[in-house]
Amino acid sequence: MYDRDYYHQRYLNLSFGLSAEKRRSYLFKARTVALQKVLPKPELILEIGCGVGHMSKYLARLPNRPCVHASDLSEDALGLARQYLKDEDNIRLHRLDAHALPFQENTFHVITAFDVIEHLSQPSRFAEEAFRTLCLSGILMISTPNPASLGYRIKSHNTERPGQSFAERKLQWFGFRDDTHVNVRSHSSWRKLFEKAGFERVRDGSDFWWDVPYFKWMPMLIQRFIFTATHIILTKIFYFLPWKFGENYIAIFRKPA
Repeated sequence: MYDRDYYHQRYLNLSFGLSAEKRRSYLFKARTVALQKVLPKPELILEIGCGVGHMSKYLARLPNRPCVHASDLSEDALGLARQYLKDEDNIRLHRLDAHALPFQENTFHVITAFDVIEHLSQPSRFAEEAFRTLCLSGILMISTPNPASLGYRIKSHNTERPGQSFAERKLQWFGFRDDTHVNVRSHSSWRKLFEKAGFERVRDGSDFWWDVPYFKWMPMLIQRFIFTATHIILTKIFYFLPWKFGENYIAIFRKPA
């Protein structure tokens, strides 16, 4: 399921001559800025679902050079990450299941799960494990597809034939485009799940509109200019806003002191 082809289609492809990392660098930077606003100098970070390691590098290069434990369920992902992160001496790679974290209680200052919880069959177990392994006042950051988004409203009726590649499914909403997404939920459902595990919500909301094309009748280049460019600008300024209509639900939770 999560083999090399899976990661090459999503995270190692070129578009307009730019790598996926360069195309998303604004997002990685925005995440680190948002983290520093709530916890300026985290010393120990656990990244769930590191994939090929793009976000891991940005976490490891925070000003205080924290120790980052980057993890993934896929050995193929870790093989790619190992190669990509070979020059980063403050990153440790782990193969693990997010439902059962092999760490002691009160270990980490930060846990991140970007584009991960929609893949989990039992996200409540992950929430409990994250709460257990975070230090008091520790921070959990997540992002996941948002079914209240513009893209869902416009594109959710589009179905795709089995066997089509990820790139061929552009008219399908991105939350459904990946067949490994088994848990797509509303804002309120995710809030309740993490609050039930013991977390307090610091801030949540959603990002913006970037899942082009939205309209068959509008040229792709125009849609990229209107939606993607606006998304990049707003992400750099705000990261996310307290509204319900962006493509991803984004939240920051804290383990109470």
